[in-house]
Amino acid sequence: MDKYPLFLDSSRSLASPVVTLSYVDPGYATVAGFANHLNAYSQLLPELTEFRFLFISNSAVHFGDAEKCFSSLVGAPNSTDIAAEVLRYFRLRKAWDLKKYALFSNTEIEWLNGATRRFAGQRLDSLHVAWCAGQVTDDDVRRDLPASAFQRKAEFATYLVRDSGRDKTSIGEDLKRASVPDFRRKQFSLQRRADGNFVERKEIHPDATTRKDAAKFR
Repeated sequence: MDKYPLFLDSSRSLASPVVTLSYVDPGYATVAGFANHLNAYSQLLPELTEFRFLFISNSAVHFGDAEKCFSSLVGAPNSTDIAAEVLRYFRLRKAWDLKKYALFSNTEIEWLNGATRRFAGQRLDSLHVAWCAGQVTDDDVRRDLPASAFQRKAEFATYLVRDSGRDKTSIGEDLKRASVPDFRRKQFSLQRRADGNFVERKEIHPDATTRKDAAKFR
């Protein structure tokens, strides 16, 4: 919806193509817009086992702040986060299996669908059955859950857009010349010349006038 570039990066020949999302910096004073952009992807990114996020800008001023923002909002989860997500998945899955649909909001249904795909596998299915039967506690899940099994690879990268070599001063001067009339040009005129209404006046020297008046009285 935001029209930013989204593609599969296959430049790494030895690895499979990596889903690459991007954000084009509009040049604001802060990276608040980037934070809002990441929050908009909060439901998608946890579903990706590996992805790359590209911050595109024509200035490197915000690169450091953007990386910190990415790390705080999207950074790979630690083992505690994964255990919490798995336990949440167990609780929602149990409620769904018991057909307690009234307890679910649309957001929780979407999250459960994604978690079902993410946590699919014989080991977690067996752990879920044992947890529902009371044979395994929450603490057991936290201890036994291997964090490395569900760690996702989230990579942040920056891309600096450079101009074609022309400095901003010369570009600005070109824009001025293109938008402001050049009044120095000889052929330029603000209005048509009205030759028909132009009356040529000839200045008469005072001495000549005096002589004409004097001749009338001779």
